[in-house]
Formats: sequence, structure tokens, C-alpha cells
Amino acid sequence: MRTLKRNARCRRAGFTLVESLIAAAMLGIVLSAVGLTVLSGKEHFRHGMTAAALEGRTARLLDRIVAEVLWAGADTLPVQPTAPLGASEIEFRVCNGVVGGAQVWSGRTRIRLVPEPTDPWNGLDDDGDGVIDEGQVVLTRDLGGPDEVDVVLGGGVRRLLEGEQANALDDDGNGLVDEAGLSFVVQDGALTIRLSLEARDGAGRTLIRTAQTAVNMRN
Repeated sequence: MRTLKRNARCRRAGFTLVESLIAAAMLGIVLSAVGLTVLSGKEHFRHGMTAAALEGRTARLLDRIVAEVLWAGADTLPVQPTAPLGASEIEFRVCNGVVGGAQVWSGRTRIRLVPEPTDPWNGLDDDGDGVIDEGQVVLTRDLGGPDEVDVVLGGGVRRLLEGEQANALDDDGNGLVDEAGLSFVVQDGALTIRLSLEARDGAGRTLIRTAQTAVNMRN
């Protein structure tokens, strides 16, 4: 009789089939939630890394442009880009020193925005990176001279500045109409430079970073 009671207690101490199924279902829910949290964290991490990299590229490219125009002479600009159109390229000369009381100027230098070779401006994503109509900034030294050379300063530049559309309007309210992703304009005696870069994160979301600065050019 004591043996039967002990077996009955052992049976009651174990899990029934229904209890086991409920426990398995709950464990599955918990593991799924953990998995979704981990995936979401990875996605946010990749998004943050892409955004930080894009912001760094934008800042470095703008600094590179500023370094070239910092010693340019305002009087050497053949055409000063002014509002409301501005310009996506600029030509200038740099003072290389003074000889006999006269300034000595370099050959002509040009900085301009052009289409990337693998992604012409045709409204399509030709290079398959998720960004349409990318541009690159090209520096040309000794323009038209015997030592003319092109240097690509950076790519991933938007065809139009962030917030602008090709509609002959000042969409972003900065006083310029349809300005390009690289924009030059002379305002209040200073050369203002604006730059917008674009990229896609791992989830295919569009990221845009815009930077601007003003440079006081020499006379």
C-alpha cells in the first residue's frame, strides 16, 4: 500500500503534457523576443555607424575644399557666383608669394561637381548602391596649362542640395534656387560653400548629411 502511494506522489510531481507544451511555448516567445531585440540592436548599430561615417566624409570633404580656396584671391574669380543661382563650380588663382612688391599668382584652379563615372545623371541608380545620380568633387590644377591635372576630392555628393528640388524655386529658403549638392555663392564679401552627401544604411534607408561654411577670400 505504501508503494502505491509513493508512485502516485511521483506522478503528481512531474509535468503533464499540457504543462510541457505551455512551457515550451513560453520559452519560444521569450527566445523570439530576445532574438528580435538583438536584431533591432544590430540594425540600430549599423545605422549609427553608417550615419557617423557619412557625417565624417561630409566634414572631411568640406575641409578639403576650404583648404584649396582659403588662399584664393577674390579678384581672380572670372565670374563671382551670386544669389539667387550660385554655382556648382568655381575657378580661382592662389597667391604664391610676393616678388618685388608684386603678388605672384598660380595657374588657374577649378573645383566643380561632376557626375560619378559609374552613376551618370539620368535618374537611375546605375551603380546599384541605392543612391540615384551621385556626383563627385573634382579639383583641377593649372587649368588649361601644360601641367593640368585632375584630382578627385570625394564622391557620394547629391545632385541637388538637401531640401532642394529641380523646380526653379528656393525650396530650402536659403536664398538660392535649385542649388547643386556642391554650391558656391559670394555673400557679404565671403564665399559660402554648401555640401550635401547621401548614402543608404543596411536597411536601405536614405541618409543625408549637409555642411556649410564661409571663407573670407583675399583681395
